[in-house]
Amino acid sequence: MDNKTCKQCREEKFLEHFYVGRNICKKCSNSNRNKYYHENRERELSVRKQWIKENPEKRKVTAKKTYEKNKDKRRAYMQKYYPVNRDRHRESSKAWAKRNRDKMNATYNKRRAHQLKATPGWSNEFFISEIYHLAKIRTEITNIKWNVDHVVPLVSNLVCGLHCEANLQVIPEVINKSKNNRHWPDMWE
Repeated sequence: MDNKTCKQCREEKFLEHFYVGRNICKKCSNSNRNKYYHENRERELSVRKQWIKENPEKRKVTAKKTYEKNKDKRRAYMQKYYPVNRDRHRESSKAWAKRNRDKMNATYNKRRAHQLKATPGWSNEFFISEIYHLAKIRTEITNIKWNVDHVVPLVSNLVCGLHCEANLQVIPEVINKSKNNRHWPDMWE
């Protein structure tokens, strides 16, 4: 028996459209839940706040599990969403950065501090400045944004690289952003 009739909408649907042990389909059940929530919004919020207050450790664990569980889904969604909405995303990012200049400065300064700590005394400042200059020239010539990338990231959970000429490369911005501190040569050896 692959079908079941919903007690509320009276439609016959596949079993996957029902929560286990329920006689109302997911669509009707969610509709009822939303209706109840909006009619009792204040009560629902106070109950939720009270639970969070009483169970802070459970909330952190639950939030982390949910984040980890949905990480691949979010990544797949963004890979489809971003190319279609690139301009819209850039505009909203610029607007956010303007409104939150303090957060942007804090992030920049934190990265700069990491970079200074990760710069060894034997690094060659001339070669490093030449690499940054190369990225600027490539951007001007090709009309494609080029970035200076740290092959082994300066800040990562697994390993931290150095800010020196041997750890720098000039790559297109698109590739640099997709790399996102997750990949470097020989990382799994």
